Amino acid sequence: MSVELYIAGINEDEGGYFQNAYGEMNVLPTLGLDWFEDFAPLCTKKGVLKGKNLKTFRNMVANAEQHIPTAQELSTPYIREFDDLKARRYRIKEWPVHFSEKWAELLAFLDRAIELKRPIYISM
Repeated sequence: MSVELYIAGINEDEGGYFQNAYGEMNVLPTLGLDWFEDFAPLCTKKGVLKGKNLKTFRNMVANAEQHIPTAQELSTPYIREFDDLKARRYRIKEWPVHFSEKWAELLAFLDRAIELKRPIYISM
């Protein structure tokens, strides 16, 4: 499962799409934010983020201090077992790069929507 965001009228190859998995690969918790507690309340009932609420969320993301989990914080039996899976997309040692890139990608996506004055639609 994942969160998918779309900029109205903009194709994916033009920067109009952002996807973020739930669970341990979710970038928002590393920023001290949550999709349901911080993002969703800013959206309309139809799941649209626009105007001043879009700028508010963008500023929340931009002003956050990212905390990437350490190996010690991740050393639970579940995480160790998960990291041993061969089909794993990202290994624990690659998480700092993944989370840093995902933060930059989300911020660029939000900036693009603001620049184009387009709303963002969400699928959760």
